[in-house]
Amino acid sequence: VAALLAEAGMAPQEPLLVVGAMAGAGAVLGNPLVTTILLLELALVGGAQVARPAVLLPSLVGLGSGYLLQVGVGPWTGLGDVQLSIKTLPVYENVRLGDLLFGLVLAVVVALVAFLAQRAAGALARAGRKLPLLLLLAAGLVTGLAAVLVTLVTGQSSTLVVFAGQTSMSAYLALPTLGVAAVVLVGKFVAYVACLGSGFKGGSLFPAIALGTILASMGGLVLGQEAVPALAATAIAAAIAGGMRLPFTGALLGVLLTISAGPAITVPAILGAVVGMLTRLAADQG
Repeated sequence: VAALLAEAGMAPQEPLLVVGAMAGAGAVLGNPLVTTILLLELALVGGAQVARPAVLLPSLVGLGSGYLLQVGVGPWTGLGDVQLSIKTLPVYENVRLGDLLFGLVLAVVVALVAFLAQRAAGALARAGRKLPLLLLLAAGLVTGLAAVLVTLVTGQSSTLVVFAGQTSMSAYLALPTLGVAAVVLVGKFVAYVACLGSGFKGGSLFPAIALGTILASMGGLVLGQEAVPALAATAIAAAIAGGMRLPFTGALLGVLLTISAGPAITVPAILGAVVGMLTRLAADQG
């Protein structure tokens, strides 16, 4: 690997960045298959500069070593692996036409929301480039205020605004009314933009998924709880495809996070990824 990197003319610190990034992504996503698909999709987007052995092989080394720390080796049991799954979903036995039709609209909305969050965060970063510390402090204040206001208005936990991991997704899908879900959505959107645009980066992936999951819960309040697994799979995939332009990663994560409901959610997840990516491409050209 070192010889390949040297032959490609990469600086000494670049291999460490690549290996560290893949190890970190593997630790967050937990599933090495998801991280591998993410790596290949990023290589596809990056073109020849990324899609070459000198970059891909060190990335796989980072992925493998990071996952080894989770599962352990020999007598050491490791740190424990991450299980990507929403456990509270009802069983979804077969695909329903109404869920797909509603999912088309949902995927467009989710992709646009994720896209607008990314654009707003970019504009915020450019505006505060000369005063990064002030921007960071202001973003922390805005995020805290958003969390407090959501709690005061809805009675829901402030963690729905400040966190975005898979443990929060069950809470998003259990929001009681459309009004409460709308307030949580606005609060999460504001916090996401503030943190992503200022440098308080907890990542782009799971906050985008959180926005999609909240919108899926609103759809479930309209169609009924039996539609929630399909809508959640659709929204998760659309959020990743629309927000990050990664449709294959979106489809895979949409399936893995909702597979507890049954394999039928694969179709809505693919629908969300395709529609989300098409929406993002249209938005980029607009």
